[in-house]
Amino acid sequence: MKCPSLALLRKIEPYPYTFQMRMKPAWAGCSLLDLYVERFSYLGVDHWKAQIEKGNLRVNGNIVPANTVPRTGDLIEHFMEKREEPPVPDDIRIIFESDDLLVVFKPAPMPVHPSGRFHKNSLIYILEERGHGKLHLTHRLDLLTSGIVVLAKNIEAASRFSRAFEDGLVEKKYIARVDGDFWPQITVDLGIERYRGLLFECNEQGRSAVTEFRKISFDGTTSQVECRPLTGRTHQIRLHLAACGFPICDDPYYNPNIIAEADQPISLVASEYRLGELEFKLNG
Repeated sequence: MKCPSLALLRKIEPYPYTFQMRMKPAWAGCSLLDLYVERFSYLGVDHWKAQIEKGNLRVNGNIVPANTVPRTGDLIEHFMEKREEPPVPDDIRIIFESDDLLVVFKPAPMPVHPSGRFHKNSLIYILEERGHGKLHLTHRLDLLTSGIVVLAKNIEAASRFSRAFEDGLVEKKYIARVDGDFWPQITVDLGIERYRGLLFECNEQGRSAVTEFRKISFDGTTSQVECRPLTGRTHQIRLHLAACGFPICDDPYYNPNIIAEADQPISLVASEYRLGELEFKLNG
């Protein structure tokens, strides 16, 4: 398994942009500064303090101090004079298309929808920019994970396929490259919960998560492993592999043995989805 080449990159010139979000109940009691440091920790405390002092972070249109605690439902805005987005691989490929669905290969690193540092360099934005019309997510794929993404062209198809993913009716297969000589076969049943920012951890008190693993090959250093998630938790495969002592070989967050760039693609590919007679596979 090879990670996608980064030889061809899509680059966006800096542009002015106002990011908006509503204060959620889960963030109750969190100050404006703490909220942004927690959710966008890669920019650091000093950056967000400076943004608040400049008036670039506002609550309900008002300039407020850093210790302001927004209420649930408040509108929080972040104005950026020159929004800069990380470049992404220019390697989206169409796998299947019908009146209801658009199935594509997503390279990594690339988010499936606008979020965080990415807006114009997200999968849905790029596809809509290229004339594929209004698209709807039926499931998600991590920023650093490449592979198949199933998108819907209308609300009815989006609802139908989203329910199929949520109800576990879609058979999913991923291929990972991990450190060490993996076991022939194992099922991991470990709960998952968020513990800091965008990171998660295995925890018995977390949401139920089950993954089946099977070794495909071993090259003397790393193993290629087939991964079948029976549930759909965030970072599930990455966390379960790390928890049993075989982290993905180039995972910058869950492999303690490496120091890597946060936005490098990892050796995890969504290679197959199956729902009834519908089957989508990556070739090669």
